[in-house]
Amino acid sequence: MMQEKIIYPQLPTPSKQWQLMRPIRWVATLLRDLFALIGVLVVGAGLFFYTQGQQATEKFDTQFMTFFGQFIERLLVSDMLDAMMVKTPIEQGVKIQDVIKSIQTAAPQNRMNLVARHALSKSFSELSGKEARFLEIFELADLQNSLALVSRAPDYAMLMPYRIMLYEDANNQLWLATFNLNLFAHSTARLDETMQLQLQNSQESLLKIINAGASGVLP
Repeated sequence: MMQEKIIYPQLPTPSKQWQLMRPIRWVATLLRDLFALIGVLVVGAGLFFYTQGQQATEKFDTQFMTFFGQFIERLLVSDMLDAMMVKTPIEQGVKIQDVIKSIQTAAPQNRMNLVARHALSKSFSELSGKEARFLEIFELADLQNSLALVSRAPDYAMLMPYRIMLYEDANNQLWLATFNLNLFAHSTARLDETMQLQLQNSQESLLKIINAGASGVLP
């Protein structure tokens, strides 16, 4: 009796092209999964920082984001210090002595006491033996508002006395500059509306003094 021969079907042999594609497909799958994971992490981080940002801004008043946004815009095109300043150019034809006299006259009219002057350019010239560009600092105090402000938030004493800077740039243009107090008025939860208003009033007084000095006209 003849034994029946059983023939088993042969499995198809993978082609060389398929064998070459396998590692490529594996890498593609790995990259797809990796990018998906990165996407999840980015979304999660975005949600986290958005939540943290919302909680942080709740400490400030409604005008904080407006002033902070303006600060960021200036920061992107200048630097940190410049973004914190309010600057006004001196009008053409106005002499330095006219600027100084206008500041001295406008200060008491706007509830500010001129407590000190620092002629730094003179000191720089004596130190270097060369003529320095003009630079003078005026220190002003708003005593009534300052007392109430420091009693509530002692850290704000670092801003006092308030300063107005009269300086000459590299193009021989004269400028008056001071800190933008509105940034500080809206950047803390420690100041109530009354304190914020007092700080804003001090800012307005400084700007009026600067405008008087820039025009050289006695108020």
